[in-house]
Amino acid sequence: HRQHAATRAAGNRAGASVSYTLPSTFSNAYLQVFDISGRVVKKITLTIANDIVDINPSEIGYGTFVYALYVDGQKADTLKKFVN
Repeated sequence: HRQHAATRAAGNRAGASVSYTLPSTFSNAYLQVFDISGRVVKKITLTIANDIVDINPSEIGYGTFVYALYVDGQKADTLKKFVN
């Protein structure tokens, strides 16, 4: 059975931060942040199964972004977040 991976807006976290959960076993995982036009503005390699990724809005800007979580080459989850 396939294990679930997920992203979510980190509770009580300002700005562009998100938390994520990965399956207990994975080979590689990363988080990509896209602006509203679909351009990749940040890519973060993930090395542990559960964590919070702190992204300073000054790194990506403000507005609506799509966070895509990839695990072992497959898109596992997406999250749309407004950064202000």
